[in-house]
Amino acid sequence: MKDWYGAEATSSEEGSSSSATVIGDTNIGVDESLPLAAVTGITLEFGTVSLTEVREALRADNWLYVHGKPDSPQGRAITAELRRAFYPDKDDWRDMAWERTVEVTRKTLDRLAHSDPIPAGRPAPRSVRKSSGSQSHAAKSTQGVTARERVMAEVSQSTRRGLQGAFDLFMRQYGAARETQSSLLQDILHRNADTEFGREHGFRTANTVEAYQRQVPIRQWADISAYVDRVVDGRDNVLTHDVPFFFHRTTGTTGKPKMIPFTRRCQASAKLTHRMWVYKNVLDNPGVLKGRVFAILNAGVDGYTERREPYGSVSGNIYFRLPSILRRRYSHPYDVYHIESLEARRYALLRFAVEQNCTFACTGNPSSLLAAFEFCDQQSESLIQDIHDGTLANRFDIPDPIRAYALNALLPNPRRARALAKARQRAGRLQPADYWPDLHVLGCWIGGSMGHFAPRLREWCAPGLRFRDAGYMASEGVFSIPLNDDNPDGVLTLHSNFYEFIPEHEFGRPDARALLAHEIEPGQNYHVVITTTGGLYRYAMNDVIRVGGREAGSPTVRFLYKGGNVQNIQGEMVTVDHVTSTMGSICREFGITLHHFQVVAELSARRYILHIEPSAELPAPVLARLLPGFDRELGKNNENYAMFRADGLINAPGLRIMRRGWFDRISGDHIARSKRESQSKPSLLASSVEHPEMIEKTLELAQPEVG
Repeated sequence: MKDWYGAEATSSEEGSSSSATVIGDTNIGVDESLPLAAVTGITLEFGTVSLTEVREALRADNWLYVHGKPDSPQGRAITAELRRAFYPDKDDWRDMAWERTVEVTRKTLDRLAHSDPIPAGRPAPRSVRKSSGSQSHAAKSTQGVTARERVMAEVSQSTRRGLQGAFDLFMRQYGAARETQSSLLQDILHRNADTEFGREHGFRTANTVEAYQRQVPIRQWADISAYVDRVVDGRDNVLTHDVPFFFHRTTGTTGKPKMIPFTRRCQASAKLTHRMWVYKNVLDNPGVLKGRVFAILNAGVDGYTERREPYGSVSGNIYFRLPSILRRRYSHPYDVYHIESLEARRYALLRFAVEQNCTFACTGNPSSLLAAFEFCDQQSESLIQDIHDGTLANRFDIPDPIRAYALNALLPNPRRARALAKARQRAGRLQPADYWPDLHVLGCWIGGSMGHFAPRLREWCAPGLRFRDAGYMASEGVFSIPLNDDNPDGVLTLHSNFYEFIPEHEFGRPDARALLAHEIEPGQNYHVVITTTGGLYRYAMNDVIRVGGREAGSPTVRFLYKGGNVQNIQGEMVTVDHVTSTMGSICREFGITLHHFQVVAELSARRYILHIEPSAELPAPVLARLLPGFDRELGKNNENYAMFRADGLINAPGLRIMRRGWFDRISGDHIARSKRESQSKPSLLASSVEHPEMIEKTLELAQPEVG
């Protein structure tokens, strides 16, 4: 920098500038939009008015954002004063700023004209590539990665203190759950007292939690959908004073999809949540961001409302809320997520990632990672050839701009291709344990119905693999932050949502208790009711959570299952939790792994049918013991089931072996409906089996074995 502009150039990262290091500025967006360029942000600073005047203008603007009305006379006066503080209405000042800007711009253009057009560490255009056997290619590639890692280390160092302070404050607030939640609720009610919903429900007089609970009944989606429809149509001040700038669109299989309003306050809270998750993950696993990040997400925007407001999935927008240090380490460009074909998208993600050293892989649904690992092995011949030649297979439907970028970014790499071919030959398959030997942490759901995928993922990866649960989240928000490896329990996001919890056995009763975050008990199950900064008030999520241990004196929670996801023949009330616990015990007992399982309640026959797709053919002795084991373990996990079985009120269960590819077909159906791979959650407990044509064999249990 000083070579171009002289000693007057300063750097905030080096500490020679009076400006603070800024995270989340437009420079990051420019950098990510131009992946083939070296981007350097330059700021010209000009004095305006006194420091006191600037500070007072900023304070007034902050008050206006939190409490005022921008379109009022007072709001317009505050905005004008802020503009004057940063852009004085003086001709001599403006002339000086213009002349200096022209001078620096001309100097920059002159230096660019005499610089190497291919910055070190960036891929060369295909027209100037070296031959595949060139020694300079390997050297350039290695130097590029090293330079990138050095820059990332500097960015991490410059932000570490800020993240530590934010995390410490977050945990102090979490330890004071009662006060934190009361303050948040009062802020939400105060800000939205003059909205249509706020006036109807007397927000101005709801001065306590008890008053709020009296004045606002617990609501389902049908109770608030009309309000949301008006927001989607462009009406202001319906649910929130803040205007939504985005809508999280659910992927329901029936009826009209939900459109969840998302405001700037929602975004600020979500960013803090994800920063805390990343910070604690890095703190516990220092090498997790040493290499690249392989992430399976969805495209951020699915479409636009008639008012041209964007909508999309919550998982697609997680990318934009992550710290820049994480986003910059992605092994692939963001635009890959916009590839329509699932197969083409998977191939493109892997084409970028397998050539690199990924130390962290993440998504929501762990089955997406498993499918990617299996697909990589299936396509190993093609991937290795593409890596050798620096190409991208033409048989996949990949948009021209993404293919053009790939052909410029992906250089021929014969050495890497030979190493992968040898690893595949040695192991009998191409697996992450070989192409990502330093991959030791997977970020994905490991609780609820997703927990049974963890053992299968371990089979593909290097020893010592750890899981960091992605947290309890939905289209309505992010509700927990897991703070420890291999544990789905997480601290509640008390800073962003107001929580109420109804004991599971009381839900739906008129006398049901609505407990607060500091009142719930470890080991108990609750239905979740939320109030958000985005305009959901006492909204019943229809989710059941279980309370775990405590962090900083406040409870942790894990997602169990959707409310109503229960099968019942005689009153035994079998839940997904019963089923997953049962199948986990069986797989450990017999040393088997399953691609998928599904338990179906056959009401007409008064029995449960277990459907399984084994990862490998099961020996006859295991098959003979599997169904009695299921019967026994389900009885242990659900005492009512055991009692009704012993009394003959529930008949002996059955076992159906499903043909290979059953789970892939189910997953394909779900993804085709939702277009969101990372959010697909095939059912483990149902009233009818999916794809019954895939049944290969049926086994029966003649005598009950319970106890």
